[in-house]
Order: sequence, then structure tokens, then C-alpha cells
Amino acid sequence: MTLGYYLRRLCSTKDERGRRTSDWFRLFVRRAVRKMVSDNADSILDAGGGDGLLFDPNVSRCAGVTTILDMDIKALHEVKRYYGGKGHFAGGDLTRMPFEDGSFGTAVCIGTFYNFPSADMVFKGLCEMARVTGKEGRMIVEFRNAENPLVSLAYKYAGLYDSSLNGLPLNAYSLKQIKSMLSRAGLEAKRIKTIGIPLKMLAFSYILEAVHRESEK
Repeated sequence: MTLGYYLRRLCSTKDERGRRTSDWFRLFVRRAVRKMVSDNADSILDAGGGDGLLFDPNVSRCAGVTTILDMDIKALHEVKRYYGGKGHFAGGDLTRMPFEDGSFGTAVCIGTFYNFPSADMVFKGLCEMARVTGKEGRMIVEFRNAENPLVSLAYKYAGLYDSSLNGLPLNAYSLKQIKSMLSRAGLEAKRIKTIGIPLKMLAFSYILEAVHRESEK
């Protein structure tokens, strides 16, 4: 048994559908995001949404109609079998989304950007989220914090202890880097929520609510 196996066993828990396919960290992130959009009645994009768990009406009170985008076509076919509400499912790349400008009132991306191979690709994803979100809309994005020493070490050596990555990279970013990417994409952070530790510099993860800058509207 590898160290990664024991770490996953320690952190694992049941997801909101009762399956033991989640962990406590992702559970806290999903709960936080649902609260942030609890007042939303517009169309929602769940970019990289995988199995559609985040805004499934069986586990979420969000009233908007959700479009789930993911590159994993097999996962999208699977989610159609148990997704409990109104929704659309689209296969596609987050950096080249198959949607028209301003298609959504809210765009969300969690648990995804840390697997992008570079900051340049993350920036392209943010630009695409800005493009498909209406000028009065908002984007909610999650990043892992590179300034937390545990996150930094875990990501640096993840390939040595976690074979489940299957070659996927793990990248974290500082809050300064994240704000810089948002600014270059014509966005500004309206709200920042920390996950794990309630100190910005030591948080395990950041959830940012971003909007179009006034000059970009």
C-alpha cells in the first residue's frame, strides 16, 4: 500500500449522493460554493462539472438551470442517468467553450484549474469564462494556495505517492498570481473565501467571486 492510498482513506467521505467517492476538502468547497450562489436564479455554467453533483437539485437549493461542461464524454453520459433536475450537458474544452458570448449569468469552476499544466492555460480558461458570462454576471473559481507549505510540498511530490493522478499535474497559485490573472482577463475579485484555515496566507484553497471590471462592461 502506498502513502497516497492511506492519505485518501484518511480524508475520504461520502458525497452528497451517498457514494464514498469524495473527501472532506471537496465537500467543504462544494458547500461553500452553493452558499455563494444560493440567491442565483439565472442560467449557470458548471465548467469541468464532471458528474453534475455541485448543482444537482437533489443536493442543492440553487434555482437556476445548469449547463455542465466537461471533456470527459463518458462522465457526461453517466451523469444523465442520475441527475435530478433541469440541465444541459456539453462536451468541450474549458479554454474553447462551445457557447456564445454572455450565455450565462453565473459561471463556476472548482476542482479543475489545479490540473491545468500551466498558468497560461488557466488564464485562457478565465478569459473564456469571462466571455461566456454576461457583463452583469459573476464567475466563481477555486484555486489551491501555493503559499500554504503543506499544499506546496504535497503538490511538488505528489507523483511520488499518488499514482491515481495518472500523469495529471498539480499546480497551486498564490493569491497575488490569481488576482493578476483575473485582472489580465478583465476581471476583479469581489469576494474571497478561504477554505481550511481562516487566514488568507495559510488557507488551503481560495474561492473567489469575480466580476467584469467596470471598464470592460
